[in-house]
Amino acid sequence: MSTEAGRKAKRPAFSDDLIDAINTVFTQFEVAFPNLYHRAYSSDNAIMLAKQLWANSLQEFSGEQILRACQKAIESSDFIPTIHSVLNFCRSDLTSYGLPSPRDAYIEACNASEPRAEFSWSHPAVYFAGRDAGWYFLASNAENKAQPVFEAAYRKVCDRVLAGEKLAMANAERLPSETSTPLSSEEKVLRMAALRKDIGL
Repeated sequence: MSTEAGRKAKRPAFSDDLIDAINTVFTQFEVAFPNLYHRAYSSDNAIMLAKQLWANSLQEFSGEQILRACQKAIESSDFIPTIHSVLNFCRSDLTSYGLPSPRDAYIEACNASEPRAEFSWSHPAVYFAGRDAGWYFLASNAENKAQPVFEAAYRKVCDRVLAGEKLAMANAERLPSETSTPLSSEEKVLRMAALRKDIGL
């Protein structure tokens, strides 16, 4: 897409975690496949464009997931891994722990019925990511705004799971079994008088 003269095209805003991961991946590619790397990326501009493409394609995953996937891709190939192969390794990294893909997790979180703590989740990580993103926020915002927030929360929870943490479902908040005794008419009058005094009426 062309832009007006004198204006710079807007670039996607990538997280520092993602940028660091992509830079590390390309360094690993250069070390593992030096001849192929310099033939594929013969200029700084080619490297920059390739990194932007990789970052855009892998932004739903955390830096740790990307690095693990790239290491597996490098070990299983005689050539520089493709984005497609790394995506597959990223997804298999999640499924080996019973974790749904970020997109599937987002859809599940949006469609979950209340009380959510008692919903039959595919994995507790989806519940915790939805809770951290905010159920009201997910329900009241368009997908293009809500999904990135959910996926950022989901990446953090998935990293905890992949690091060995066992997630336990929180108990649903329940109403107290006993209610407080209603105020008498006299107590209501006294409280109203105190309130008026506080606000200067």
